[in-house]
Amino acid sequence: MAYATEEFYKEKYFGAIGGEAFLDKASLDIDLMLPYAINIDNLSETALDCLAMANCAQAEGYVLHGDPSQSTSGSVSLGSFSTSEGGAKQTGLLFDKTSRYLSLAGFGYRGVPRVGR
Repeated sequence: MAYATEEFYKEKYFGAIGGEAFLDKASLDIDLMLPYAINIDNLSETALDCLAMANCAQAEGYVLHGDPSQSTSGSVSLGSFSTSEGGAKQTGLLFDKTSRYLSLAGFGYRGVPRVGR
């Protein structure tokens, strides 16, 4: 289940054309990269918006840069010729922009919260 709708992608995120088709895949990759399940029932409106933006950023990344899980080495050499692929920064399966939105939603912290003193 995607965290953003096609309408959100087009009307609020203003993403690249075609990215809305990747919203479901993008949400699956987000779920895979987080060490816990997301319970959207307990999230604030701001966190839900940031989560939807992260979903859109990941989907847009597929359109602009390809699927990071399918990528091979970003550089090729043959004799004296070499070239490297310039692309979006990514952390594992997630694009950098996606990770930043997840952090804003409160999903960037991986430590143990300290309760009391």
